[in-house]
Amino acid sequence: MVGSDDGFVLEFCSFLIFLLNQTKPKIEVHENPAHKRKNEDGTKVEYRIWNPYRSKIASAILGGVDDIWIKPGARVLYLGAGSGTGTTVSHVLDIVGPTGMVYTVEFSHRSGRDLINMASKRTNIVPIVDDARHPAKYRMLVGMVDVIFSDVAQPDQVFLIFQT
Repeated sequence: MVGSDDGFVLEFCSFLIFLLNQTKPKIEVHENPAHKRKNEDGTKVEYRIWNPYRSKIASAILGGVDDIWIKPGARVLYLGAGSGTGTTVSHVLDIVGPTGMVYTVEFSHRSGRDLINMASKRTNIVPIVDDARHPAKYRMLVGMVDVIFSDVAQPDQVFLIFQT
């Protein structure tokens, strides 16, 4: 088991990673149902499956990356946040917790709409619907961040991160 005393715990169970969802219980994201159980001390906890075959961050953790730099209270800039179903974004929100912030940048209007809907239920996300390749357009919305995670399918992805 990997985690911290600040509110998140990762448990490895064969090929799945479970993330303790402490920030907003009862929020289910797409096909990610919540699993409830009691701890040894009798307190109830709620987990959601985090599939490493659908998330680059979960895959990195399962593959042995010791520090993903996303911690409780961290400020994260997530480029390409709407790729897939937004499930990874919801897990990042759970990890940073209510004291952290996740700035999401997504080009697709449909995926951006999903992120905006997620923001109506969570206070620690700032969805930005814009092209991540043009950080000057959205830089005034994003403060200093601790982590930049890029899930942008562009050949110049490395340049984009340096530019941001």
